[in-house]
Amino acid sequence: MDGELKTLIEQILKKQKSLSSTISYSPSLDINTLKQSGTQLLSQHTQDCSVQKALLNHYFNATLWSLEDKARDPKALDCEIAAVKRKIDKVNQLRNDQVEVINELFLNFLPPLNQSAPIFSETPGSIIDRLSILNLKLYYTKEQLLDKSSDYAHLNTCHKRTQILNDQISDLFQGLIYLINKVSIGEMSYRPYYQLKMYNDANFNPYLSNKARPY
Repeated sequence: MDGELKTLIEQILKKQKSLSSTISYSPSLDINTLKQSGTQLLSQHTQDCSVQKALLNHYFNATLWSLEDKARDPKALDCEIAAVKRKIDKVNQLRNDQVEVINELFLNFLPPLNQSAPIFSETPGSIIDRLSILNLKLYYTKEQLLDKSSDYAHLNTCHKRTQILNDQISDLFQGLIYLINKVSIGEMSYRPYYQLKMYNDANFNPYLSNKARPY
């Protein structure tokens, strides 16, 4: 594998781990402000534009994590839950869009894909997205270990989960390296799949175009 690409992957994974504890998010932020705040935050932690593009996906995942927690607040009003769910939908679209950006980014580092090679079912962007979520799970699980009010059973569960998550992160990281190595020498390929989401597009979602089907 090209040394520059390996360094890029290692930096992305390292920053995912370290940024999980520093990303703060206000539920009042609108989508445009969210993208701006994420870009500004990441520019403070790395000057590498390629790493920033990959980490913006992590920023959106961290935002989704906060919103998903809020959506499960038993004290929240129905109208508050509805507002959070709508924001989750919009942020999830940003997250998926950023996976496509990561895939395009990797294509810039890799040699032309061997179209006759076996196709791998995942892409670098989708693997990095999964690693992002695992690193968030690991951070919040470790956070539970610092809670002095937790009983022994809960702490024991968190210790076990920490080990499982570390193993999964290691396996997935090795899988990404394997894919990149195979693609680099032309023994494997992947398609830069596009999400082609339909529910946020008025051309496909009848409720957005006032053409809802009767049921």
